[in-house]
Amino acid sequence: MQHDFAGLIARHGGNEAFVHHLDEFFDTGQYHSKETMLHVPYLYIYAGRPDKTAERVRECLKRFFHPTRDGLYDNSEPFLSSSSGSPLLLLQRLLQCSEMEVLLTSPS
Repeated sequence: MQHDFAGLIARHGGNEAFVHHLDEFFDTGQYHSKETMLHVPYLYIYAGRPDKTAERVRECLKRFFHPTRDGLYDNSEPFLSSSSGSPLLLLQRLLQCSEMEVLLTSPS
């Protein structure tokens, strides 16, 4: 299901319902900056709301990543534990979908 974004959106009842679901997911604190969740803010793009992706990515950067010794939030993976790995993935995310569509995005 992770790579069938159109199917995921359809199962939620369409774009508007899916955006509402994502908003609730973030607003109720269910999002955590784990490697397996770094793609979640970008799901708004597939529901026609790239503006929400930019908004959520900025929120995540502000909340989870800081230029301090303990500035990476709850990540134990080797790449994500590096000084820049996770924020860079969030800022410039490469998503490869099952249809071989590749999106390189930046929320700026």
